Amino acid sequence: MVSWIGTKQRARPGLRAGAAVVAILAVAGCGGTTVTAPPPAPPSVAARTPTPKAVTPSATPTEDRVFQPGIAPVTIRTAEGAGTLELRRYSWQRTAFGNHSAPPKERYLILDVVFTATEGKMQVNPLYFSGRSRTGVILQPTLGADGNEPVLSSHELNAGQSVDGLVTFDAPTTEITVVLSDEVGEQVAQLRIPAPRD
Repeated sequence: MVSWIGTKQRARPGLRAGAAVVAILAVAGCGGTTVTAPPPAPPSVAARTPTPKAVTPSATPTEDRVFQPGIAPVTIRTAEGAGTLELRRYSWQRTAFGNHSAPPKERYLILDVVFTATEGKMQVNPLYFSGRSRTGVILQPTLGADGNEPVLSSHELNAGQSVDGLVTFDAPTTEITVVLSDEVGEQVAQLRIPAPRD
């Protein structure tokens, strides 16, 4: 159970009639249907077979990227105002997501969060998050090295404005306490994420 602690082409008429001659131009080797056809090759150039392009690798399978439901928004007070933080969902992931991302040392803990300002201003920054394992290991966000998008970005929200995104940690598979601090480093909320069940 997740718990809080504290506060997006005519055929050029290649047909010429002569007195008694009808010439027919046949073009061989055409295949497929295209919207615009390329200009005809000069007669002296032999037809060429196009070289197939290399297949682009697909994204890393993400069968284990199964999200669990989060919790309702909680009220937080910051140095410049107040607002809410909602954990919409979270996931423990064994692999990186995408071709250019790094695999986790253990697992990626992905948090899908939403910030909404209700009073004054609210500073949002993924670096305001940190994590702590049950064994005391301190964790910092991966900031996209895992390949999960969209990463939560830095924003200054006025009352009524919201922003969402993902915050990910490369974490050991134990219960993780996620800590949110404000712009001056004061802790404003904690969230306990249970260890993965497998």
